[in-house]
Amino acid sequence: MSSAARRASRAHAHRAGLGARGLEVELRRRVRGWSPTRRDLARWASVAAGRVARGRELGVCVVGAAESRRLNARFRGRDRPTNVLSFASGEAPHPDR
Repeated sequence: MSSAARRASRAHAHRAGLGARGLEVELRRRVRGWSPTRRDLARWASVAAGRVARGRELGVCVVGAAESRRLNARFRGRDRPTNVLSFASGEAPHPDR
């Protein structure tokens, strides 16, 4: 099994719709420690997106320090962990590719 397949099998993906706002949220947890609940994430995203949320999607992947460092090095050229990586709509690469 490839390392990407192992990571994907360990990730827990959940989708939660946000009712009237119509924002779809996908949460992937790749750590055992703290991560937001689907409900909290949906609420935060809904407030942040405001009225433009309808029909939009938001993907969030919560990772540990080692994966954060790897992703930061890959996408920003900085060999250290980071607390947030964000990509504009249509630009987000899949973290396993």
